[in-house]
Amino acid sequence: MQYELDEKILHFRKFLGLQDKNLKQSMKRNVPLIQEKWQEIVNLISEIPNEYNGITIISEERKEFYIKGMHIQMEHQMTPAFEQTLEMEQSLEQTMMLGNI
Repeated sequence: MQYELDEKILHFRKFLGLQDKNLKQSMKRNVPLIQEKWQEIVNLISEIPNEYNGITIISEERKEFYIKGMHIQMEHQMTPAFEQTLEMEQSLEQTMMLGNI
């Protein structure tokens, strides 16, 4: 997956590393929601019919590809970025509290 910044390709890992306030807020809202609803998301994909009225919709292999791909992104990119954001905020809060003592 890739995004663009100033007309340059920005890969997902670098995108998550941006120090953007809106991105961090979005991660704080959405990562826990995705984690909470994970099984429902997997079920939704799994329940897509392979074919309808003789027309192929999606193969079992493609479903597995989507589910594994989402799992890898969550486990190796989004969750670590989310945890890093929380850690940075906690560290900043502690530093600010120490400055007020």
